[in-house]
Amino acid sequence: MTDSIRTQLIKLGPEQLADALLELSDRYPAAAEVIEGLLATSDENIERYKAKLADIKQCEDFVSWHDLNDFAFELQQLLNDLERGVKDPCSGVDLLAQFFEIDKVIVHRCDDSGGSATDLFLSSATDLFVSFASQCNNKQFIADRLIKLNEENDYDLRDNLFNRAGEYLPEATLRTLIDELWIRASKTDTAYKADRWLKAIQEIAKQLRDAPLFEKAR
Repeated sequence: MTDSIRTQLIKLGPEQLADALLELSDRYPAAAEVIEGLLATSDENIERYKAKLADIKQCEDFVSWHDLNDFAFELQQLLNDLERGVKDPCSGVDLLAQFFEIDKVIVHRCDDSGGSATDLFLSSATDLFVSFASQCNNKQFIADRLIKLNEENDYDLRDNLFNRAGEYLPEATLRTLIDELWIRASKTDTAYKADRWLKAIQEIAKQLRDAPLFEKAR
């Protein structure tokens, strides 16, 4: 939507816009979903988020390519509910981590050849994680959550959390995180699994501009 159209809509006034939204909500469930999220309290939005997350995990219906955009919209609304509902940013980090933890479910459940659904992990969800993590003062908690998320990063949809770690973790925490990543890499039983941890070290090394560390992790 262009800025000019937005400006024109604002000029219509709240009553006319409210009537139009109600009419749309009667005809289109997606519009009704947006309105419900806007009107919900913070606590209600968190409950909506948790309920939707549980539904996605339990549902076995396959989403075809033709229905993918609707599914991606559903996922984005889930993230919007979380953003509107979170009061404590550290809690937001934990709740959003639970979304990343169902990436396998989402990948297996839909024909995402166009990337509409999985791209949300690399873009919107990562942006929201960075926002929450930047405001959370418990940086070690965030680092620990990153380690846990990387344990099952089978589809590389959690990579950007490490690629942007420098935006929300101070250098001291990043160095401590690197030490733990080395430990995890040394304990893996295959080169493939070790690469997951080494790649994370490389990404953090880039952000620290630590060339020797980057070379060591290659």
